[in-house]
Amino acid sequence: MAKTAKKAALGKIQLCDDGIYLIRANKWNKTKRRIADPILVTAFATSDPGTPREQAFTVIEFMNRRGKWKKEIISSSVLITHCTEFTTLPSKRGYLWPFNRDLRAKMIAALSVEKPSRDIRVTDVPGWHGKSFVLPGEAYTPNGPDRNVIQINYNPTVKLGAFRRSRTLDQWKKNIAKTCAHSSRARLAVAAGFAAPNLRPLKVNSFGFNFSGPTSGGKTLLVRLAASAAGLNSNEGPETWDGSTAAFEQRALGHRDSMMPLDDLSHLAGDTTQVTQL
Repeated sequence: MAKTAKKAALGKIQLCDDGIYLIRANKWNKTKRRIADPILVTAFATSDPGTPREQAFTVIEFMNRRGKWKKEIISSSVLITHCTEFTTLPSKRGYLWPFNRDLRAKMIAALSVEKPSRDIRVTDVPGWHGKSFVLPGEAYTPNGPDRNVIQINYNPTVKLGAFRRSRTLDQWKKNIAKTCAHSSRARLAVAAGFAAPNLRPLKVNSFGFNFSGPTSGGKTLLVRLAASAAGLNSNEGPETWDGSTAAFEQRALGHRDSMMPLDDLSHLAGDTTQVTQL
């Protein structure tokens, strides 16, 4: 059985836009057999370039079982030292690898030596990076919005904010901003979302404020207003915090250079002044 599997994998791998092919050639003929849906290396990426923390990444794009193109940014070392981990990443998003293990190994080997022409930069956290403001899915550069030059790479220790895109600026002005004219607290809440990205360029330290009052007094509404412009409201409403230092730090990293809305601190054990200490 093992010999049969190895024999089936004999040949050279060819990575194409329409699929992965196994090429076999001898003195008499040449065959080309499609063995998998396309999976390609589309860019080389680095994080923290020019620093001791610099790391290399590889941008992989592949077609899942539904015919949809997906993208993963992975550490380049994974292609060499953690092949099982690498095969798992696209599989979780619907990529179908060949059943033959030797074919999978040959595909990974072919991907590991690809030299894409495009270079990008990746980061684990949003916010200012040089002159660009980076959010999940898009960066805002001096030359306008860009989805290619710098991208956010998923890191389990960073809890990214929602940063949801919904509707238009005119609709936000009509439905949110206009109504805030009747409340100084609402205006303060909305202003926080616009102030946050300006703190780093102005060299101003981060700060926070708290709305307090009786139940059903509109505190959660104010948090939702504050989070509206940056798209930080989820379907479940403003997020709460479990009180641990690690969770706070992960959330803060995921909202870097943006406002970080927190709702309902009453469930925290002990003295809630620990929030200000963090």
